[in-house]
Amino acid sequence: MPGDSHHGADEVLRNVFWDLGQIGDKDGPKYSEAVLRRLAAKILDGRAHELLAFRLCHLVRCASFAAEDRGPACWLEFFCSTGAGRPGWAAGWLRARLPADEDSGSLRVAATADHAVLRYDGRVPPITISYGAMPLLAAFMEFLLNTLQYQSLRDTLAPLSKPSLGWRELQDTANALSRATYAWLQEHRRPVQECRDFEAIARFLAMRGDRGDFSADDIDDAAVLAFWRGISAEPESTFRTYRKTLRAFLRFAETMRDGVLSAKRVPSCSTQEPLGLVITVTDPVAGTSVRSMRSTR
Repeated sequence: MPGDSHHGADEVLRNVFWDLGQIGDKDGPKYSEAVLRRLAAKILDGRAHELLAFRLCHLVRCASFAAEDRGPACWLEFFCSTGAGRPGWAAGWLRARLPADEDSGSLRVAATADHAVLRYDGRVPPITISYGAMPLLAAFMEFLLNTLQYQSLRDTLAPLSKPSLGWRELQDTANALSRATYAWLQEHRRPVQECRDFEAIARFLAMRGDRGDFSADDIDDAAVLAFWRGISAEPESTFRTYRKTLRAFLRFAETMRDGVLSAKRVPSCSTQEPLGLVITVTDPVAGTSVRSMRSTR
């Protein structure tokens, strides 16, 4: 899984992203590291995946119209191709199978030199998807195929293959997909605010520790009080009360003692940059770890 988001994921979610990074052929990985980093950020950042789900539904409809087999999961022809992670391949594949958009308003799905165009029943203006946006959406589909039950995913997306589709039905489909994704993620990622709280606590302890090192034993009443006094007055602080701060420290200490979180400070590569905080998430069973570097400023 891409580097700076591991701290919010459990082992199952990390393994899903690891698997995505292994997909490819003799020409290299299916998805670039940049694409997987963007996907990880959206998956772990609260409900940012909702817009992805909406846009993915548009691309599923494009792929359904372009597929040779118009079955209930015909869109797999596009998404399971190793070229789906490259904009050039996506453009060539869709343009070879969809009619060109002549602005006639009569085409349900079409393809231009730069993007795909979709028209839905009603007064909604045409929707466009650039070919450059398709690798991220394809990676998101691959993520869903590795997390949600295939039959459930196929049934949820089934309306998108209909010859005629209204905007409301598209919205209902996208919302259903988003809910299913959110339900799965609730079981496999920490709440976003808890991740941010942990980062703030780790920064504080690293600055107090010997050469930036610290352990759960460094968490005591004095540390909690000093942290709370310093941060509670900040305008956007989530540590308004001492009790809330104490609970956050206790969760942080439990996590450290379970062997899944440790932290230290390391110099950045450039002497012109501030020191960075490295949060290391460790798999207690496999003994593997990943690191997340954050600026201390």
